[in-house]
Amino acid sequence: MATTKKREMVFFDVETAAAPSPTDASAQWWLLEFGAILVCPRRLVEVSSYSTLIRPDDAGADGSSVPSSAPSFEDVFPDIFELLDGRVWAGHGIRRAGCPRMLEAFAAFGLP
Repeated sequence: MATTKKREMVFFDVETAAAPSPTDASAQWWLLEFGAILVCPRRLVEVSSYSTLIRPDDAGADGSSVPSSAPSFEDVFPDIFELLDGRVWAGHGIRRAGCPRMLEAFAAFGLP
């Protein structure tokens, strides 16, 4: 399975919200939505997909567009980590926003 995972590609996107001062390096960010498609690199076809809204844990987050019934990141991080771990990551704007936000969120749970 590990060899197969290394060949698979995950195209993902995240939606985030920031505290009122996004220019501040210590600004707080919240993940509001995560979506991904797992793609077979040989045939370039969708193998599976996953998407979820994410309810911010902090009441100060701009999560008004996220229903209170949405899961928290703590509820969904095992599924997201399993999807991303060991695979090639791809997506629009992920170097600037997606990767740093995901790495920060995983680090909060002691994951690489």
